[in-house]
Amino acid sequence: MNYFQELINEICCEDGISFELISKEWIIKLGKNRINKYIAGTKMPLNSETTFLLCRDKYATYEVLQSEGIPIVEHRLIYYTKHVKSYESDLNSTSEFQDYLNKHKKIIIKNTCGSMGEDVYMVKDMNKLKSSLRKIFERNDTAVISPFMNIEAEYRVICLDDEVELIFEKVRNSNSWKHNLCQGARAQLLEDADLKERLTCFALQVMKALNARFASVDVISVDGGLMVLEVNSSVCMSYFAEQVEGRT
Repeated sequence: MNYFQELINEICCEDGISFELISKEWIIKLGKNRINKYIAGTKMPLNSETTFLLCRDKYATYEVLQSEGIPIVEHRLIYYTKHVKSYESDLNSTSEFQDYLNKHKKIIIKNTCGSMGEDVYMVKDMNKLKSSLRKIFERNDTAVISPFMNIEAEYRVICLDDEVELIFEKVRNSNSWKHNLCQGARAQLLEDADLKERLTCFALQVMKALNARFASVDVISVDGGLMVLEVNSSVCMSYFAEQVEGRT
């Protein structure tokens, strides 16, 4: 069993829930009172398929939250057209891409449905932009670009059924600009009550907009204000748990 499965198994033992790994250990079968539920990978049986897709697709998340007036980092969509071996975007020409670069100085390019900081690149010029897109399009059909933000702090807020279960800051490694725990950042529990209240209200607003029951909302602080970076409905706490246990 991997670390995530071990955690689920421990919870099942405490709550009298049967635990079984099936489908080459990709699916966890949970049972109690003659009712079975399934976890596929790290995906819980809580959100609707629509909500799962909205959270998984960074551009869809952006469009929905923007339409609700919720502050979120801008995402622009780029998709690869295999039949002409090119890509299309709402930035319609090389000059518009260059203007976007000139405006923001640095931009982030990432796989539209990526996770754990993989296929995420910071670029400062057109050559790097094109090479990064080529790498992403080797395995994916879509990508998104965003302005590089001067992030003062990044927080993860875990929500379940209109309640916030956990908030922690993701403190990046000094040798990296990324805030992913799996890439060297460390988790730090918050003690500031006022900040926790702000993050709680903000994250629950995001959950309501996406009709989500269970998700983690990644929130960044920029110029003192809060913005959504992304939302994940597939929540894996393995790295957080390992770090917390390592400090006790």
